[in-house]
Amino acid sequence: MLYTASDQKPLAYREIAAAIRESEFLVRGYVTNMVEKGIPIVKRYINDVAYISLDRSFKDRQAKENIVKLSQRTVREFAV
Repeated sequence: MLYTASDQKPLAYREIAAAIRESEFLVRGYVTNMVEKGIPIVKRYINDVAYISLDRSFKDRQAKENIVKLSQRTVREFAV
């Protein structure tokens, strides 16, 4: 979801949780796991709410090299 949506706007954890029908707590855990694996997540706060997106250069490289091995099915499934 971050891969497909972060071009449009950064996403709040609650937006991601609602879209994938999981808890916000679980989404925070997923994001932490991605950061620990080296995926560059950009986090910024607006009115005390955290918004996240993928680093643009990583996203460009991922599009060319499929570093994290995303399938097209996965990308379509979570497209916003």
